[in-house]
Amino acid sequence: MQFTNSVIELMQKRMSVRTYSPRKIEQIAKEKLKQCLSERLSSPWGGTVRFELVELPKMNPKEKKRLGTYGFIQGAQNFIVGASEKSPYDLEHFGFVMEKVILCATELGLSTCWVGGTLKRNRFADQINTTDNETVPAISPIGYAAENRSKIDKLAKWAARSENRRPWETLFFESEFKRVLSREKAGKYEIPLEMIQIAPSASNRQPWRVIKEIDTNNFHFFILRKRSWYSRFLVWPDFPRMDLGIAACHFHLATQELGLDGSWKFMQSKISIPVQFQYIISWISN
Repeated sequence: MQFTNSVIELMQKRMSVRTYSPRKIEQIAKEKLKQCLSERLSSPWGGTVRFELVELPKMNPKEKKRLGTYGFIQGAQNFIVGASEKSPYDLEHFGFVMEKVILCATELGLSTCWVGGTLKRNRFADQINTTDNETVPAISPIGYAAENRSKIDKLAKWAARSENRRPWETLFFESEFKRVLSREKAGKYEIPLEMIQIAPSASNRQPWRVIKEIDTNNFHFFILRKRSWYSRFLVWPDFPRMDLGIAACHFHLATQELGLDGSWKFMQSKISIPVQFQYIISWISN
């Protein structure tokens, strides 16, 4: 997927929107969006995801009522729905490629919002005729932001502000989890790491952690696992894995734009890993 504008600026610009205007998506924007959705997008994990644009106005009233308003999403008339083929790293792959689609929509002047936990997944799956080997991990409403946002939308926007994100020193480390990676030692990778810091995640939990090797520009990506007492009762997807895919997408696109060459690899980590961390993948500088 090629971006006309700076993808770093797009990542900084994107904002989750939960209240939408009834204004129809302009035809040129819709055609370009459908072109983005039709591309076969790749990720470090491989996998297959297909995206479709579900348009509520084209449905009969009974079907629209079945899909509902998803609680905190209001006024949306169109949704991006992705069906992912089941595989060992399907959620990481889905997060990576879905975020590319979200950034494509941002470049077209459209607003979006990752929706997973409150999603009526089976009903959206019916809309795009998923097979037994496909799942719908998340969707996104898409359209134009309403001038007057709902109270929930304003609260969510406030919660997502950069000052409410986890600070740098809790996310990025050097050699081991006990040693914070300074911005000075991050060097030219400071901006790609900042793009990870601003990446969206379920409930803004930012479950990713990154360790940089000493004296190399190799970065190892982990998930911090924190099990809540109620998590055993939930049937939602494994959101931290999907969140890691989104964060990796931000890092990947930022390094590409800055001309920082590297490749994604699975490595036998020599780093001492505490039990609450799960190794996922590494980015190795060329």
